[in-house]
Order: sequence, then C-alpha cells, then structure tokens
Amino acid sequence: MLRNIAKLNLETANQDWVNIQLEYVEKQLKAVWNQRGIFPGLASVLFALGIKHSFDLARFINTSENDLISELKQYFSGEKETGNDKLDESIAEKEDEFNGLLKHDNKLKYFELLTRISLSVKQASNVWKKNSKMIMPLK
Repeated sequence: MLRNIAKLNLETANQDWVNIQLEYVEKQLKAVWNQRGIFPGLASVLFALGIKHSFDLARFINTSENDLISELKQYFSGEKETGNDKLDESIAEKEDEFNGLLKHDNKLKYFELLTRISLSVKQASNVWKKNSKMIMPLK
C-alpha cells in the first residue's frame, strides 16, 4: 500500500485522500488482527500440552478483562464454561496438567511466549517437547 503511494510522486497530498488511505490500512490491520488475535499460537500450544479440543477452547478465550493465564485458569477449573458439555468435560480432564504448568514459572512464561507466535500444531509440539524439559526454575 505505502509503495503504491510512493509511486505517485505526490508533492502534496489532499488530506481527505490521505485519510481514506489510512482508513483502508486500518481496516486491513483490524481484519488481520481479528483473524490471528493476540495469541495466534494458543490453540497449537494447548494441543502440544495434550488438550485435544484446543482449537475449540481457544475461540472462547477473551482477554479483555483477564490476562491469558487467569482466563485459562477459569476454564480449566470449571469457573467458566463454554456451553458445550463435551468440550467442558475434556477441558476439566486436563486441569491437573494445566495446574502443573502453573507451578513452574519459567515454563509458564515459555508457554505464554509461544502462544504469541503463529505456530502449526507440529511446530508447537516439537518446540514444546524439545524445550520445556530444559526449562528449569531459576534459584
């Protein structure tokens, strides 16, 4: 978009025209943001942790009021539900694994970092298996 504007070799730009171009860019950014969200790797990393319905769960995560970990805690503890009994049951089955993650600060930070990267399930699984065992609590 900006390269196209540069090709015009404008000496001056009409403010209305500039505003229209900026609105277009803002709409495109919003569309991309809505597609990937703030945690584009969340579903893949949850899957790497053994949450088989991770993509379904990721759709329910809303971090407008809580941070990611607090929001996930509510779903794993049953405090929040998705409304889908099968999904809620499968999430509840992994509560112990999630609580185990919460006990290791470095692993938790690593988990949060990976959720912010757009990873495939295979990438997330490989990275998690390879590196999460090496992350030890700092003393």
